[in-house]
Amino acid sequence: MLKALGVVTLFTAVSMAQAAGPTPATFDQYMRASQKASHFMGAVLVARNGRVLFARGYGYANVAAKQPNTTETEFRIGSNTKQFTAVAILLLRDRGKLHLNDSVCSYVEQCPADWRPITIYELLTHTSGIPNFTDFPNFLQVSTRSSTPEDIVNLFKRKPLDFKPGSKWSYSNSGYVLLGTIIEKISGQSYADFLQQNIFRPLGLRHTGYDTNHPAEPRHAAGYVWNGQGFVAAAYTDMSWPYSAGALYSTVYDLYRWDRALDAGKLLTTASLRQMTTGHVDASEGPIHARYGFGWLVSSIAGHHAVWHEGGIQGFTSINARFPGAHAEVIVLDNTQSAQIFNIVDGLSAILFGQSYALPQPHKPIRLRASALEAFTGVYRLTPAMTLTITRMGDQLLAQGSGQPPIPIEPQAADSFFNDQVGAVIDFKRDRAGKVSGLVLHQGGKDLPAPRIAAEAVHPKTVALSPVKLDAYQGVYQLAPGFALTIRRTGYQLTAQATGQGAAPIFPSAPDHFFYKVVDAQITFQRDASGKVTGLILRQFEHDMPAKRTGDAPSPPTAVEVAPADLEAYVGAYQLAPGFVLTITRSGNQLMAQATGQSALLIYPQSKDQFFYKAVEAQISFTRNASGKVTGLVLHQGGRDMPAARQ
Repeated sequence: MLKALGVVTLFTAVSMAQAAGPTPATFDQYMRASQKASHFMGAVLVARNGRVLFARGYGYANVAAKQPNTTETEFRIGSNTKQFTAVAILLLRDRGKLHLNDSVCSYVEQCPADWRPITIYELLTHTSGIPNFTDFPNFLQVSTRSSTPEDIVNLFKRKPLDFKPGSKWSYSNSGYVLLGTIIEKISGQSYADFLQQNIFRPLGLRHTGYDTNHPAEPRHAAGYVWNGQGFVAAAYTDMSWPYSAGALYSTVYDLYRWDRALDAGKLLTTASLRQMTTGHVDASEGPIHARYGFGWLVSSIAGHHAVWHEGGIQGFTSINARFPGAHAEVIVLDNTQSAQIFNIVDGLSAILFGQSYALPQPHKPIRLRASALEAFTGVYRLTPAMTLTITRMGDQLLAQGSGQPPIPIEPQAADSFFNDQVGAVIDFKRDRAGKVSGLVLHQGGKDLPAPRIAAEAVHPKTVALSPVKLDAYQGVYQLAPGFALTIRRTGYQLTAQATGQGAAPIFPSAPDHFFYKVVDAQITFQRDASGKVTGLILRQFEHDMPAKRTGDAPSPPTAVEVAPADLEAYVGAYQLAPGFVLTITRSGNQLMAQATGQSALLIYPQSKDQFFYKAVEAQISFTRNASGKVTGLVLHQGGRDMPAARQ
């Protein structure tokens, strides 16, 4: 369901080996190196010619209970759900219930006029132009509450198309949600029931199904994120939202049975299977060259023709890779939401096919001064259609690909940076004078050079607006239920703060038109006939999101004076979750809060025991026992109250 930065593969600081022939010990050696380098937890399976060569679990399905992952552990598989949805559509087509050239509007009530030319084929191949609802800025907020398929469709139903249907490829979970509603409308069954009756039960997939919010099955893995120091629980998402685009769970053995059943023609005709696994449209992104079939990507892995897909959902990632010509399968499921499984698939595939491979090595971050980091900022051209913009926020560098959110990158050497979550390494290059002149992005098994084309991101020229004019924009603007953008003025500067996020400065390019520098986004304010500001449009990721002004911006909390001796009472470590601690330190008359694996942030006293952040939208309430000693805290952030006992 979640998309990584392209399709990523990475090996660094390596020990090279030549595989004389795949053995369980060779596969296990590679996996244990991956476990050490990237904290892999999950299960893998490698098979060829109908025989499983290697299958094993690593790490924990439940960290707190120390329940190990095994080959029978059930993992959420995210967008690998799409291959099941595609098969369901083709089953209905083969039974004469629909045609792939049918208009979507034949199955959608109150269908938007823009959707009339869109066909089922274009939903299957991500060429419909319907915007991807999981890219909407408010998605993470709304995805924590229950929904229906109709609710999901209504989230994007009135949005304008991103492009003319059939004219290009753009990954869209929205299209596969619509396919789920079509399956339900034609069959008269729920999506989950149709798959159970027509796919899972006939094939004996006893450990595959539509996941629930709180699965009770003891073999089901919990989802985690590595925060730099330990595993913490992944963000919650209500499983009604992924639906037919990403809500299934499975095991490595069930996916192997699924792959074998497809090849054996147990569900689809030979013609339908060929149509599903043929690359119909170019789906290349950045350095990755691939084509898209129906719920499957088609490309080359380890020099062999591969039909595969990846899946990502909070706390989980997965890859199901089939090699039809070699009669082989490589399946990797994890419960740590890490893009490193792309590395693992490449490595296991190389071993399988007797090629050279690299044992992964862990990255070790170092510290660089802010002045040294500044030398790397700028815009770098990766391809004619894609740039990588490097910016600095304090002592942190951010890398932002065209049309993508920024990600932090950490230094491992003077000119080398990495991000393990997307499996990327960036090596900066210098000219003879020592000036940074380019970079090489190592990702997706590719080494992609990029010359530096600008010393900083190109932004519109700013204009001067008086504080009186800036005041007109202050207020709260409702982007979606529970998700607002608050505009405030400090001196001659406006800031925009989304619910649950930090405030970011915005700059005027003209009256009513503002832009961000830290992300690729713009804000256009709207006025009524009398000239009063009544709303705005936030443009980000090529989507326009209107928001009505609902009220005045609340005044930010005011910091009060607290004596250093009184501040000392709060200093200590507070455990928010296993392996995740909030450490409070004092420097003079200032407190700082530092979460495990994150930078320290200043917190300010609002009253006794009540503190607030300025860098992010969060507050801390300290708690005391009967004798008045500080014994814990509650972190208030993102609509959640998270208690933490003092260690």
